[in-house]
Amino acid sequence: MVSPLERSIREHIRDYVAGRLSLGELDDWLWPATQQIEEINDPGARDLTYEIILRIAEYDKGHRSDAEVKVLLQPFAAPLPAIANR
Repeated sequence: MVSPLERSIREHIRDYVAGRLSLGELDDWLWPATQQIEEINDPGARDLTYEIILRIAEYDKGHRSDAEVKVLLQPFAAPLPAIANR
C-alpha cells in the first residue's frame, strides 16, 4: 500500500516532469516534507526521496541537465495502479 507521503512525492515528481514545477520548486517542497524520513517506516517514500536528492545533487554539480533529470525521474511520475475494493 502506498503511503500518503509517497503519493504526495510522486505527485510532485509528476508536476515537475510535466513542467508545472521547476527543479528548484521540487527541491524547496521536498526538504521540509521529508525532513523526518529516517524516523518513519516508509521505505517507498524514503527511496523516492533519496532518488530525487541524488538527481538534484547531480544537477547542482553540473553532471546532469534539467532535461536529463526529468527523464530519470519520469518513471516515478507514472500513475500508481488503482487497488480494487474487495
